[in-house]
Amino acid sequence: MSKLKRIPGLEAINALRKLGFVQIRQKSSHAILKKIIDDKEIGYIVPLHSELAVD
Repeated sequence: MSKLKRIPGLEAINALRKLGFVQIRQKSSHAILKKIIDDKEIGYIVPLHSELAVD
C-alpha cells in the first residue's frame, strides 16, 4: 500500500511549478508542463481532476 495522500491536480501543478516546471498548454482536462535540464526537455502531463490516483 502506498502512503502517498491523494491531492487535486491543481495542487500537483503548483508543486511542479515550485520545482521549475512551466505550464505549456492545456488540452481538455489535462495540463502539460515542461522543464529544460542540461539541454534535455522533461515533460509531464497532469490530469485536472479533483483527486489524483496514487499508483
